[in-house]
Amino acid sequence: MPALPTIGGKSFYKQIDGVKLDGAALRSAKRAQAGERDGRISKKDATRIAKKLTDGNAYTKAERATAAMIRKLGNLTGAGARELDHQIRSAGQKR
Repeated sequence: MPALPTIGGKSFYKQIDGVKLDGAALRSAKRAQAGERDGRISKKDATRIAKKLTDGNAYTKAERATAAMIRKLGNLTGAGARELDHQIRSAGQKR
C-alpha cells in the first residue's frame, strides 16, 4: 500500500505530481501514523488533522486534495475517517 509522502521543512505547501497539498496537515498525518506505532490514524488524530485542514477562512483546493490523499493513503480507523469528515463538514458550516 502506498504511504503518505514525507514533508520536510516548514513549507506551508507541498506539490506532488502537480497537485498542491497542505504541508502542515500532511506532517500531522505522518506524525499520527507514527504515534501509536500501528500506522493508523485514530479519531483523536483525525481531529488534529482536521484543524490543520480547516485553519483558514476557506476550505481551499489544496486542503481538499490533502484530505483526499489522507483518506486514501492515511490508513484511518473507521472512527478516524468519520471524525475527519465530520470536522471538515462542521468547519464548513461555521464559515
